Amino acid sequence: MTGERMTEGHLTEGHMTDERTTDERMSKLESRYRRLLRVLPSWYRRDREEEMVDTLLSGRAEPNALDGRPGLAEAGAVLGLAVRTRLAGTGPARAVAVGNAVRLTALLGLLVSTGVAMGQLAQLVIEQAWLRGGPFQPPANRLVTDLVYVIGYLAVPGVCVAAVAGRRWPARILALVALVPSGNAVLDLLRRAIHAGPLYWDPYAGGFISTATLWVAVVCLWVGFHRAAPRPPAGWWRTALALVVLGGLGWGVFCQLSPVDLGQDSLGRILLDRNTMPTSAVIVLGVGYLFAAGLRRVDFSGSWALALAVSAVVLIPGQLAVLLATLRLDAVWTGFYIGQLLALVVMTVSLVIMGGKKFRRIRPAGAG
Repeated sequence: MTGERMTEGHLTEGHMTDERTTDERMSKLESRYRRLLRVLPSWYRRDREEEMVDTLLSGRAEPNALDGRPGLAEAGAVLGLAVRTRLAGTGPARAVAVGNAVRLTALLGLLVSTGVAMGQLAQLVIEQAWLRGGPFQPPANRLVTDLVYVIGYLAVPGVCVAAVAGRRWPARILALVALVPSGNAVLDLLRRAIHAGPLYWDPYAGGFISTATLWVAVVCLWVGFHRAAPRPPAGWWRTALALVVLGGLGWGVFCQLSPVDLGQDSLGRILLDRNTMPTSAVIVLGVGYLFAAGLRRVDFSGSWALALAVSAVVLIPGQLAVLLATLRLDAVWTGFYIGQLLALVVMTVSLVIMGGKKFRRIRPAGAG
């Protein structure tokens, strides 16, 4: 009897120990899931956290699974949900305002990049026509390289068309194609920095500003245009895109065929340069917004102000780098870049103040 009671006691104690161990392991796994869910906004977790934790734990009920951590698929799903809720298309007004600002940043950057790409495309086509019509034919590898550039340039307006039409994945794929020419420019900048040293590399030669604008726009496109994002107003953006395409092509043709002297140090050359064009475009848009906002109440959420501020902030480092690189050139260049840099800084501060005031007026989710 005594041996049976001892055996029974040992079994009972062992069973309780196993239960405590399982509870402790379950508690650790639960805490890891809760830490993962902190990437979600508080307004979303407030009503759904317990249900989500229970669902995640039910899929890891096997004893061996309790020692692990959230899987890559689970983490990826939660991170994707965090992007969709923090950059929302519907829901709390502040989340929608932030999401709209990111999507506007993408579209504005793509519009500016479209103008630059169309200008580069026109110049490349005219240059190829001259080369093929002359006595010296370009090498075959040059033709292949130029064809890749042509495809990349044409992809930039294609990204805008697909994004406005709600074609999320075609827009993302075209965006990666559009990065090919600018990616080559980035590699060229790195080669210059390595061979010439950080004090002598020339960001102006690689189109540093236009490259940064496109890359930031592509990143905002990937995160902002998720499956729950609303479609932008197609008519307005398509009209703007058509005007930008025509303007960019006209700019490129004028730069190549104009009888006007566009020497390296002339003001006309500066105004039509691919580094000054994005900055000038953003300054015009920003000043126009500030003027319109001062006359009447527009953009109640501050999304436009924040998007224009982000677009300007992206340009400031490149503008400063180009300014430092052109100090050795004509004084006209230096003065023009200093003026653009000051205008960007003043405009950015004004946009942040105005956008911040509008954003703070929005009631937070769950506010009584």
